[in-house]
Amino acid sequence: LMVSDLLCRGTNEWNAVRVESLFPLLAEKILSIKPSTMGARDRFVWPLNRDGNYSAKSGYISAVKNRTTLDIDSQVLELEWAKKVWPAPCIPKIKMFTWKLCQGALPLGANLEKRGFGTSIRCPRCGERETAEHLILHCRFAQETWTNAPFTKRFDTSSLNSLNDAILIGMKLVCLPPTGVTTSAFLWICWGLWTARNKLVFENRVI
Repeated sequence: LMVSDLLCRGTNEWNAVRVESLFPLLAEKILSIKPSTMGARDRFVWPLNRDGNYSAKSGYISAVKNRTTLDIDSQVLELEWAKKVWPAPCIPKIKMFTWKLCQGALPLGANLEKRGFGTSIRCPRCGERETAEHLILHCRFAQETWTNAPFTKRFDTSSLNSLNDAILIGMKLVCLPPTGVTTSAFLWICWGLWTARNKLVFENRVI
């Protein structure tokens, strides 16, 4: 079905009866469009560029403008991420690891399942579904690690479901004086959980 099939024969006017019968939910929008008076052929047009062609830049700008699901709290979290995580005092590979962790880009069990590597890829320690949140927050090994971490305040992961929330809270945690660590150790511990997991999976070494 082409656009021309919805026009009255020999004219550039919509066949309103046919439009409404075929597209009852879209009829009002379709009938509000002005068909070409020059008899132009149908083609795909991206309206955000003058030449009608799609570009990644215009697509990105459109997506950002239409992110209506963001609330004030999530916007604050994104701002905090830019201000606190990227400038954090740790090596670049840990910052990149943290970014991949939050973007779902690490080869964890849940991500491998989505890519068709099977449905039985589980946490090597407890057998639960291996997500980023599980690795860092909810696995028994992770919870024990956070319990023993030398923070001045206990880092309770049981009430946290979002990695963004956990990171922004964890970045504020201060180590006890005897450790000699004056900056946040949170991202380093997250990196340690990841490397310990890999040692267990690929080398069968328990750390």
